[in-house]
Amino acid sequence: MKKSLLILNIFLATLGGMSVFSQDDSLHIETEYPGEDERYYQQKYMYLDVNLSDDHKLLKLGIQPFKPNENYEMTVFMIHGGFEQKLGSSFSLVNELNAIMLWSGGEVFHQLGYSFGGRYYFKKKREMARGRSGDNCNGLYFHLKMSDLLGFYTLKGVDVSEPGDPSRELYRSLDYAFKPELGFGIQQKIRQHLYFDANVYFNLDLIEQKPGFGITFLFGGVLDFTR
Repeated sequence: MKKSLLILNIFLATLGGMSVFSQDDSLHIETEYPGEDERYYQQKYMYLDVNLSDDHKLLKLGIQPFKPNENYEMTVFMIHGGFEQKLGSSFSLVNELNAIMLWSGGEVFHQLGYSFGGRYYFKKKREMARGRSGDNCNGLYFHLKMSDLLGFYTLKGVDVSEPGDPSRELYRSLDYAFKPELGFGIQQKIRQHLYFDANVYFNLDLIEQKPGFGITFLFGGVLDFTR
């Protein structure tokens, strides 16, 4: 009987030791990586906050500097101001004011133009239904607009009439154009007040019967408003 009790006590002591070891192991696992993923979760929640938030009106101010190659003298700089208003979940109305400046050799060209049109965010309804996006202006889109419907143009150049006697000429005009434009692009808010907008487009000047093609990449600040 004493022998049986001794064996039982040894067995219970062994179980107790295993329990202590298992608790120590579990505590070790729980505290093995404290705070290691804090930055990851901050970025994740910021991304979710930007993409899942609702914004029905955007006031945008962006810039696009562009120099195609060091072998070319041409440099283009654009300042973009835009107001975008949501019309339902997938469509928006866009008003734009673009100031484009071009330097090439001794000439400087400046155009201040107004454009009006709309955008269709073709994946927005599906993304909202899946809980991946809020009712906002982030995502892929097609746009259709009248480009440079009204424009103010300035051209400043150098006309050398005689050697050593350069005279600067300045031309200004207020004009309109009928250039329907079709494009494809993506717009995304990066943080609460930063965004980028990139698109490729084709247009046609109906007055001069000239087709056009271009790429735009804008980066700047944005203010968003709900209804």
